[in-house]
Amino acid sequence: MYLRVTLLGNYTLTWGEETLTLPATRKARLLLAYLLLNHSRPIPRERLLGLFWPERPEALARRALSNALWHIRRSLGPAANRLVTQEDDVAFVLQPGDWLDADEFRSLYAEINSPTNQHLPLSTEKVSKLQRAAALYRADLLEGYYEDWVLFERERLREFYLQILAQLITVHKQRGEYNQALTYALRLVAADPLREEAHRELMRLYHLLGRPRAALNQYETLRRLLQDELRAEPTPSTTALYNEIAAALEEAAPPHLPIRPSPPPILGNLAHLPFIGRRNERLALLDALQAAANGHGTFVLVEGEAGVGKSRLVAELAADARWRGFLVGVGRAT
Repeated sequence: MYLRVTLLGNYTLTWGEETLTLPATRKARLLLAYLLLNHSRPIPRERLLGLFWPERPEALARRALSNALWHIRRSLGPAANRLVTQEDDVAFVLQPGDWLDADEFRSLYAEINSPTNQHLPLSTEKVSKLQRAAALYRADLLEGYYEDWVLFERERLREFYLQILAQLITVHKQRGEYNQALTYALRLVAADPLREEAHRELMRLYHLLGRPRAALNQYETLRRLLQDELRAEPTPSTTALYNEIAAALEEAAPPHLPIRPSPPPILGNLAHLPFIGRRNERLALLDALQAAANGHGTFVLVEGEAGVGKSRLVAELAADARWRGFLVGVGRAT
């Protein structure tokens, strides 16, 4: 039998198929959660006294700690041997086969973002770890508890989660999997509603997937949210994106918005005037970019008379590549 613990969202302990009862008192439940998050290393009793009963005289605080540990041991039942108490310290020791969701989430994040892996090309294994980490984060850590140490760890894990979602959006854009990118973009906006960049990402993806009215509605959602929460307006870049999508919807014109070759292209940087014309040439360059994303790099020569728009065409491709998360290098020579 193994112990399984979830702290992301619902706070539960299970032993095999049996759900264990949480400790009877709030302090004992919080103490158990603290020991779990810091498992397998002894925590000095003085630290626990100062953290959980700072206002009590030492003798009363020690009595309260002993009482809380008794409640924890009783609630653990067959897993009570995981709680190890010494005269000077306390530890919760997970056994091989035990599982803690927050622990696995932290481990996955550390593996994904380790200095040796951070700048390597995306592998199937790395993408799988990103997806597993996102699936583990069902909700914030220890919802309903607002002690300082809980808030600190909650925000730390939540920031990890936001980074993972952003990485998954980039992964699926690079693969041309825009529906999947949209799913994670929606989760990012739900997790951090005031992140304006995430709303812009949603608008671009909605447009790319043939849902321009949803993109415009997303702008209105953001505008109301900023007004209600911050008494602020969307930034000029977000408003420019809205205006360009609205103009494209009304005029059926081809401004600089995502176009869909086979495989699909990437949205470029919208902080400039609409790019008109050269559609076939741009599609050919986007095909080469998609091939590079699939591991088949190549060289492309763009040639023509002076003033026909070669530099602008290449700039559009660079913007498309940046939106997908590629690193773009630019060199010039005469």
